[in-house]
Amino acid sequence: MQKKLWITSIILALITIAFSELDIVISKLFYMPSAGFYMRDEDWSIFIKEKMYLIDSCVLTMIVGFWIGGKINKESCFAIKNRSLLFLFSSYAVVMSVGGIMKELWKRPRPRHLEVFGGTEDFFAPFVITTGFGTNGGHSFPSCHTLAAVWLLAVALLLPKPIRKIGIFAVICFTLVVIFARVSGGHHFLSDTIFSCLIAVPIIVAMKEKICKEN
Repeated sequence: MQKKLWITSIILALITIAFSELDIVISKLFYMPSAGFYMRDEDWSIFIKEKMYLIDSCVLTMIVGFWIGGKINKESCFAIKNRSLLFLFSSYAVVMSVGGIMKELWKRPRPRHLEVFGGTEDFFAPFVITTGFGTNGGHSFPSCHTLAAVWLLAVALLLPKPIRKIGIFAVICFTLVVIFARVSGGHHFLSDTIFSCLIAVPIIVAMKEKICKEN
């Protein structure tokens, strides 16, 4: 499974790079010269921008509570295994660390920094390292908000099998909402969010199979 996932991710990454100009086309759908990225100040978009990391923190806190409850009452249906807890915290740390490191290395200008959107910077395709180009603090690649949303897949993968697919579907839907918010608000290009998914999913699946094979 891991091999197929990595191959699929590589193929999608190459396609995204080959058609990187679509980033501009898609971002233009949410931009007006008179108003800028006009969906940027929508309440739901601001909520995702400000609360996405808090959502993950609340989920982890709740899971720790279940783990403690399981230690107290071993018959609890919400008991969390030690390996599962290790998987959740380590996968979050790895996914977000990779995203943070890549941001600092790439320094890709955000859409609102580009000349075409009223800024001063040139457009760079994904995986073009722009360090030293004076990108006004641009850290567009990858989207850490999307990484945080995709990480919830780790939680879904630990759900009981009868509801696991429902959990995965819910994470996919939520991630799409986050992607739309980040792209429509001019915070990220579509490719930033796509690569976030391609980075996070293989890491999560690989760590899940390595750390808690029994689930």
